[in-house]
Amino acid sequence: MIGETYAITYLDSNGDDTQRDITIENIHYVKRQAYIEAFCHLREDDREFKVNRIQGNLVNTSTGEEIDPYRLKLKHVVRRLG
Repeated sequence: MIGETYAITYLDSNGDDTQRDITIENIHYVKRQAYIEAFCHLREDDREFKVNRIQGNLVNTSTGEEIDPYRLKLKHVVRRLG
């Protein structure tokens, strides 16, 4: 997951949907809110994405694997605690 590129639909703070390819660098939490730190290929810059603003699944651009963003949080917690 870390280092892989995913296609997402992201709802920005203005309420606009954008299609983005992101390469995940890290996942962290602030007050129970999950954030993905990633390189955004659309903006050509490092960005931080709130998981609850991702619309639909993350789609791995290499394999086509789809990941529910809320399962992503659970997998990460299990990995972090386990």
